[in-house]
Amino acid sequence: IRSTAACCLYQLALASQRIPDLKSQLAQHIWHKVLGLLEDEESTVRVQACKIFGVLIKCNDLDSVIKSARILLKRLDDSNSLVRDESLKALCMVLEIEVDNPDLEKIKAGIHKYKDRIS
Repeated sequence: IRSTAACCLYQLALASQRIPDLKSQLAQHIWHKVLGLLEDEESTVRVQACKIFGVLIKCNDLDSVIKSARILLKRLDDSNSLVRDESLKALCMVLEIEVDNPDLEKIKAGIHKYKDRIS
């Protein structure tokens, strides 16, 4: 059931991209739930959570992005390769954020380090 619910939530996040206000509202309402899903025991749920993260990441304030990216960085060491792949895709969205912030720069460095390691 959790896997199906996470999949539906991902589809809702995708659909919300067409309506910017809806996307922001959705992010506000589900963000903390999505972060919880990143720790789920089912890899399919974690994959969907990573996908949702990638869609909604830019709708959050910088502090939330930084805290969330730190959590998602841990998924780069997940036992499931699909979770690792989707985590990296979602974190690449963080690379597109152009704000001068030392914490964000550390996260970006961690992402680049991982990308270099798998290349």
